[in-house]
Amino acid sequence: YRPLSDEQLSALFDINGLKENVRTLSAILVATGMRTDEAALLHQEQVRLESTPYFDLRVAEVKNDSSKRQVPIPEILLPTVKRLKEVPRGVEGRLLDFAVKGDGKSRASEICSYWRAKVDLYGMAPPGRGKFTNHSMRGSLRDKLRDASVPLEVSNDLMGHDKGKVSGAYGYGTSLRVMKEAVDKIDHPYLKFLT
Repeated sequence: YRPLSDEQLSALFDINGLKENVRTLSAILVATGMRTDEAALLHQEQVRLESTPYFDLRVAEVKNDSSKRQVPIPEILLPTVKRLKEVPRGVEGRLLDFAVKGDGKSRASEICSYWRAKVDLYGMAPPGRGKFTNHSMRGSLRDKLRDASVPLEVSNDLMGHDKGKVSGAYGYGTSLRVMKEAVDKIDHPYLKFLT
């Protein structure tokens, strides 16, 4: 998967007629590094608006044990998330209204793919291998965290990547406060519609 540039992200968020649930999901993905269904299937009770607001994925259906985590809500998303928590748009208290397939996964990837095809992302990108998908937003955030000198361990904990080594078995990992500071370092000029 290829990460998306700010130019590509701006083009995606500026698509004429872009559905609000796709725009909101994409904003959550690029600002938090969550996987598509981690965000598309969020429930009201998974939004914790404490001193450090976060999405609670510790009891969610996620990819692996490392993915069971707390994901800080960046300041730029906080007003939108508060509004969605007050009036959820999906069924059963879900924040977003993506249909759910028989296997429990959402249709968000397919719907986002439809909208992504309306932009010539490859024409805006330097030559290279790989494709642009929702997962590209994780790559975009990863690059932005790296450019902001956020340590790899913090980035891995934020994104729910497997610790892998023996050292990953010790301690609780990066604190929610430190992860929140990391995501709030990132500038998202393509999310101007949120402010």
